[in-house]
Amino acid sequence: MTKTSPVYIRLTEEDRVSLKHEAEHYGVTMTELIRQRILQQRLISKTDKDMIKELRRQGGLLKHIHNESKGAYSYKTKKMLDDMHVIILKLKGITNLNMIKAEEIG
Repeated sequence: MTKTSPVYIRLTEEDRVSLKHEAEHYGVTMTELIRQRILQQRLISKTDKDMIKELRRQGGLLKHIHNESKGAYSYKTKKMLDDMHVIILKLKGITNLNMIKAEEIG
């Protein structure tokens, strides 16, 4: 959906600088930060996004080892993949692992 309706706000210089630093932390523009805050969407820092990406890459490599070894290390690889999955969910801000929705995992 194309965003075409502008909204203008006034901020103190201190608030603007604070928002700018926070937007940089999350790797988004100030506009996107404000939009996500207003819509109460979850923000994930750029560092956490990079970590999630790397953990998924590592998980893919573990899955490859599991498949190539025909499951010879299945207990170890399953444990590592489960641990990685929990870490990714925590990075995404999902703390109650029993209440996970399928769309929050991906």
